[in-house]
Amino acid sequence: MPLVLQEHFADLSEEAFAVLYRRQIDYGPLYAHLTNNTSNNLLIVGPAGVAKTAVVQDLANKILKQQCPGYFDGHHFIRFDLSGLIAGAKFDENLTSKIGEIPDAIDNLENVFIFIDDLGCLLNHGIDYDLIKHFEPVFANPGVRFICTVDNGEFEQLKAINKKFASWFNIYNLKPAKEEETRKL
Repeated sequence: MPLVLQEHFADLSEEAFAVLYRRQIDYGPLYAHLTNNTSNNLLIVGPAGVAKTAVVQDLANKILKQQCPGYFDGHHFIRFDLSGLIAGAKFDENLTSKIGEIPDAIDNLENVFIFIDDLGCLLNHGIDYDLIKHFEPVFANPGVRFICTVDNGEFEQLKAINKKFASWFNIYNLKPAKEEETRKL
């Protein structure tokens, strides 16, 4: 197994996510986004604190427990620690090199969901067009579906850096919970 996978990817297919907070949402559109012909990657966009991560964890549980359309049977779920990869890279060249290893590392994977929580961490590194373009072959792998989260403002910044960024994903805008849903907690 390539070192980048050993260090920054964790196979979560054998364990269920502990979901502390469940949003009352219709998962049908999320399944549809993941089976779309134009892009099978999903980007959940929303303001901070709307439970984007909890929605992904709940979605992962539904996929792993086969409580969703049969299309997803037999899929694995992997968490990619992008913020750890960025924090571990001392220099831009090192980060570019590590990101460059990912397409080859995941090239032979099939029926896999890779979850990247908070794509906005790229901005904290001062990412630029040259660095973000290295992600294009990563998100283009047909055997892998990415499910990522990002805050609204960071999404706009990433699109401004690379105009193609949004085309790599099907976008799902997660709105804040309604007041009556919040009261149930």
